[in-house]
Amino acid sequence: MLPDSAILSLYAALFVPWAWLVLRSDDKPLAWSRLIGAAVLARLALVFIEPMLSDDIFRYVWDGRVAHAGINPYLHAPASEALAHLRDAQLWPKINHPEVPTIYPPVAQMLFWLNAALGGGTTLLRLLLVGVEAAGVGFVWFVLSRTRPKLDESALKRAFIIYALCPLVVVEVAWSGHVDVLAWMPLVAALVLMVRAPTYRAAAGAGALFGLSIAAKFLGVLALPLVLLAPRARFESTLAEAARRRVIFVALAAVVIAVSYMPYLDAGSKLFSGFGTYASSWQGNDGPFRALAELSEESLERWAPPGNTIVGETRINRFDGKVIFTFPQYDELFSEMGWTRTWRGMEVPSTSFAADQIAQTVAKLVAVFIVALAMLWALVMRRDPIAGTLLVLLALFFMAPVVHPWYVAWLVPLAALRRSKTALVFAFVVLAAYVGWMNARAGGSWMVPHWLVAVEFGVVGVVWLWESINSPRTTARAPR
Repeated sequence: MLPDSAILSLYAALFVPWAWLVLRSDDKPLAWSRLIGAAVLARLALVFIEPMLSDDIFRYVWDGRVAHAGINPYLHAPASEALAHLRDAQLWPKINHPEVPTIYPPVAQMLFWLNAALGGGTTLLRLLLVGVEAAGVGFVWFVLSRTRPKLDESALKRAFIIYALCPLVVVEVAWSGHVDVLAWMPLVAALVLMVRAPTYRAAAGAGALFGLSIAAKFLGVLALPLVLLAPRARFESTLAEAARRRVIFVALAAVVIAVSYMPYLDAGSKLFSGFGTYASSWQGNDGPFRALAELSEESLERWAPPGNTIVGETRINRFDGKVIFTFPQYDELFSEMGWTRTWRGMEVPSTSFAADQIAQTVAKLVAVFIVALAMLWALVMRRDPIAGTLLVLLALFFMAPVVHPWYVAWLVPLAALRRSKTALVFAFVVLAAYVGWMNARAGGSWMVPHWLVAVEFGVVGVVWLWESINSPRTTARAPR
C-alpha cells in the first residue's frame, strides 16, 4: 500500500493534465467520444478501490443497513445498544463518530436504504452516486443544447472538461463516494432549467429538482433568494408570468421536501439532533474563521482582569487555565427558552461561556455577515441565479469553520457554467485539508497547520481579488 504522502501527491498530480485541457486552445477540438470515455474510465478506475481518503461512506452504508432493518436512522446513534444486533466486524469498526446520530437528510437516507436493499456495500453505493451524476450531467447538457441562446459545441465541451474531468470531482464522487453529488447535481439542473426553459412545466421540474437537492443536503437552500429575486428572464414577458413561475418553483420544492421527510417524522426532535451537533462542534481546515476565533479568544483573555471579578453584572472567573464569563442577568431568559444543562445533578441555565466559546460565536457571526454581503452583492449586481449561487457558496466555504474538499466540489459544476477561476483554483488548493487527514492517521490531531491554511486561503483570496478587479462590470437586466 502506498504511503499517505504518495497518495496525496498522486491526487495533486492529476490536476496537471486537467489544467492543460482547461487552458488549451480549441484549434484541435477533442471528440465527444474521447471526453466521455475519459470521464467514464476515470470513475471506473476508482469506484472499485476501497475508499482511503474518507470514511464517510461507511456511515452511509450503516445508515442504509439501519433503515433496511425497519429502524428510523434518526432515532439512534450507531453506538446505541438498540442497534447492537446490526454490528459486524467489517463495517462497524470503520464508522466515524458512532456517538452522534445521523446528519444526512431524507433523500440521502433513501439512497442509502436502496443500496442496502440491493445488498450493496461501498462499491455499489458509489456506482449509484456515479449514476446520479451521469444522469445530472446528461440532463444539463440536454437543456443547454436545446434552449436559446444555444451554446456552441466548443462551449459545451469546455464546460464538460471543467466538471467531468476535474480530479476533485472524480475522486470525491467515485473513490470517496461523498453523497454531496446527490445534492449538487439536482441544484445545478434546477438552476439551469429555471434560467433557460420558458414553460411552467419547466418551472415545476426545476422546483422538484431543487427540493430534491435540499432534501439530500441543506446547502442548496442558499440559492432560493437568488432564484426568487432574479430579474425577469427574456422569455418572461410580464411580471405576472415571472411571479407564477417562481410560485410554481417554490410550491413543488416545498412538496418534495415535505414528502421526503414524512417516513422519518416519528423521530420527532431527534430528526435534526445529529446535524445540530455537527453545526455547533466541528471545525477543520478553516482559514479566516480560525484566525478570527483565535484573535477574539486572545483579546478576551488579555482584557479579562486577573483572578475572579465582576464587571457590571457579568462574573469573570479563571478556572483550569480558561477564562469563564457568566451572565446571570440572562438566567431567567435561558430557563424559559430551555437552554439549560445538568450540573451536579441539577438543571441550571447555560449562561456560562468560556472565552473560546465566545470567540467561536464571534467568528461565526462575522462569517454570517460576510456571506450575507455576498448574497446582497449577488442580488444587486450579479442578478444571475447561477453566478450568484457560485459567489455565495464561494464566500461560505471561504469563511466556514469546516472546509472539506468535497464541499468545494460544489463549486466546480457552477464554475463550469460561469468560468470562475477562483473556484477552480480553490478546487486544487483545498487538497491541503488532507494534511489534517494524514496527521490523524499518523496518530495526531485532525489539524491543518496554520501556515498551510494561510497559504491555501491566501491563494484563494488573491485570485478572488484579481478576478473581481478584472471581471467585466455587466449585470443582467430585465427586458423593457
